[in-house]
Amino acid sequence: AQTWDGNINSWTDLQMALNTYDTVTLTKDITAGSDDQYLYVETGRTVILDLNGWTVSRGLTKEKGSGYVIRNEGTLTIQDGKGGGKIKGGFTSGDGGGIHNYGELTISGGTVTENSAKGSGGGILNAGTLNLNGGSVTGNTANAQGGGILQGGTMNVSGAPSVTGNTAGDGANIFLRSGHPVMNVSGILAQGAVLGVTAETGTGAVTSGYAAAGNSEPVHAIVPDREDYYLTLENGEVLLCVDLEAIVTFDSDGGTAIPPLTVQQGSAAPEPAEAPEKEGYLFAGWFAVLDGSGATAGEPYDFSQTVESDITLKAKWIQAVRVFFDSDGGSETETQIIALGTQAAVPETPAKKYHTFGGWFAVTDEEGTTADEAYDFTLPVESDITLKAGWTLNHISVEFDSNGGSAVETQTVPQ
Repeated sequence: AQTWDGNINSWTDLQMALNTYDTVTLTKDITAGSDDQYLYVETGRTVILDLNGWTVSRGLTKEKGSGYVIRNEGTLTIQDGKGGGKIKGGFTSGDGGGIHNYGELTISGGTVTENSAKGSGGGILNAGTLNLNGGSVTGNTANAQGGGILQGGTMNVSGAPSVTGNTAGDGANIFLRSGHPVMNVSGILAQGAVLGVTAETGTGAVTSGYAAAGNSEPVHAIVPDREDYYLTLENGEVLLCVDLEAIVTFDSDGGTAIPPLTVQQGSAAPEPAEAPEKEGYLFAGWFAVLDGSGATAGEPYDFSQTVESDITLKAKWIQAVRVFFDSDGGSETETQIIALGTQAAVPETPAKKYHTFGGWFAVTDEEGTTADEAYDFTLPVESDITLKAGWTLNHISVEFDSNGGSAVETQTVPQ
């Protein structure tokens, strides 16, 4: 293996060493000049860069196209033999302010810090393979996603790396792009490891092989970046979960008001204990509002399903008719309120002293005149109606015992 054994005094010297030697160890801070481009590790090259306690800085204070510090398309390992080494000063108008990785990048030491990206990946843009075994990525910024690392390739973590203290529009530290592998845990995450994480999918597994690599609860090394999110261990993997609230609004559509409910996302909303009321109508259930036009689903809302976001449920009403019962001196019979065009239920037979019930008869005018035939309860009711009880007066027989006198006929009299 070829090891650089001389002094590196300039950005040009460092680039030459990366092109030539297998191991390059810094002996002083190296800062790019205004005309210098990023450091480049080409495809097929394998090189170890030992910061050795020194700093590699692009020195940019304004954004620049391809303004990152290092572009890796080969196999690059960054270590820091003495500690305190830094990769800093990148400021790109696109993604990946510190390191653009399209090859295999291993970081076991040093700090990627004070880099910026107008796009995503303030510290590192990973589009290849990133092995994060130590070191730290902190104090970087991105306008869009992943202030520390934009993870869009393969990412393997172990040891005690730290990715924290970065800022971004979304996902301050590690942003896991949708459709790309999660963090592969290739070994024990030691005490001191801190990996702030956000997933583009919102929730779900953020690791592969977490428990298999010997890690267990509590999940000490991985922390959620977004508020209201938390982590749990399920089937050996770290899952990102959300503890957000959702509001369920009830639109009673002219009926009595039903107050809104606040529930946790992912839980079911309880059905209101009391149904709303509306004069002249029957409540037919709650239906989910589908869009801004107020259109509703065809089926009643299923209150056993989970609520994932704010929803509005609208009351459905069916026009009602009333069936009044005039018991004409008999025991009271309650009024029925039924849907228009449906049948009234045959009520319990009323009772009246000294009378026999003869059926219900429709009242045909305001004077209380009734139909000749008993009401047919199989008929649909199309408007409010009054049914009046028909009664027959009971009679009793009176027999006379003349006690030897002349016979007296039996009489039938009202009871």
